[in-house]
Amino acid sequence: MNHVIFSISSNTPDREQKIHEAIEEMKALFPDIKTSAAYTSAAFNGRDPEYMTVAATADTDLPIDRLTTFTKAMEWQIGRSADDSKIGLITIDIDIIVYDGTVIKQRDLAHEPFAEALNSIK
Repeated sequence: MNHVIFSISSNTPDREQKIHEAIEEMKALFPDIKTSAAYTSAAFNGRDPEYMTVAATADTDLPIDRLTTFTKAMEWQIGRSADDSKIGLITIDIDIIVYDGTVIKQRDLAHEPFAEALNSIK
């Protein structure tokens, strides 16, 4: 079993609803998923709208390539589009931050608000 840490984010006006949709979809594959409270933070690029983010943890038998395929398909299903991304709007972004002890996205893991949210998961 592989332990996974996810970041689930959105910066659209309906961001709270989109994050909720993502978590509900993820529960089908990860019945043990645990999530933090949502927090908001500025975009890393300093230009795009503020993001709402939730940290999440779960266990899975899926290899990382299949897990990545699953999360990206879920993003498009929830409404992410290349056109929105071009103007700085991200309907939903589900990133694998840590997979089975391997850090995939160091910048996200080191981001203080994310680290605090992650630490709040019980």
